[in-house]
Amino acid sequence: MRVVRSSGSIPAASASGSSAPTAATGHPTLYQGTQGPAVSEMQRALAQAGFNPGGGADGVFGPQTRNAVMAFQRANGLAVDGVCGPQTWGALTSSFQPAPSAGPVLNPGPAPASGMNAADVARRFLGESEAQLQPSGALDMDRWVPRNVDCANFVSGCLEAAGQITHAQRSDGVSQLASNLRSAGWQQSEGLLNARPGDVVCIDGPEGNYQHVEIFAGTVNGQPQLIGSNNVNADGTQSITYDTGRWASRFHVFHKPE
Repeated sequence: MRVVRSSGSIPAASASGSSAPTAATGHPTLYQGTQGPAVSEMQRALAQAGFNPGGGADGVFGPQTRNAVMAFQRANGLAVDGVCGPQTWGALTSSFQPAPSAGPVLNPGPAPASGMNAADVARRFLGESEAQLQPSGALDMDRWVPRNVDCANFVSGCLEAAGQITHAQRSDGVSQLASNLRSAGWQQSEGLLNARPGDVVCIDGPEGNYQHVEIFAGTVNGQPQLIGSNNVNADGTQSITYDTGRWASRFHVFHKPE
């Protein structure tokens, strides 16, 4: 399993694991090690913006939440320090208002981002298990899908988050997703020779045609790199990982027309 890990210094947590509210926003400055409702609010806002904090809004500022904060800061031109202070809070709250109820806030996934493709979205979730990702609300995914066959559900969520398909075009089935893409005018080719990052790759394998689907992420040392929800966990469930596709017998590549 590939897990994105952060680097750099981490402010020491206070003994209580909390911090005083900032004058600018009324929110406390948060950093790795802090806990509580303010952390949950921040995590929900990060997920709403499309940056997966890991573990849902559990109120614990751990390494994955810090990675999400840093990614959000980088994407918004802020100082990348992994600390949610006044400027980061301001950027988060400008586009997100928490629900008034004390229950969990579910969202339809991140808004489409200009210039983003599905591979860009998928990379945000590397190392996440479907047990974490599916119920988090970070992507528009059906939660009833078994977590050992969630590949099309994940790819659909990434495509929708990137603004490449609509909710009505998504599918939890590989063959149906391919059919929906054809109907939407996506161009189909065979093999990975001309694949581009963000293309959808449906895979024939030992168990039949259109057995699996992933997203083309590019090449590494001349070898194709796919990213998707793969059966890599000991219990047979899936996590988001890179894949070479060496086990495949055939690739069906779908490219969104310009």
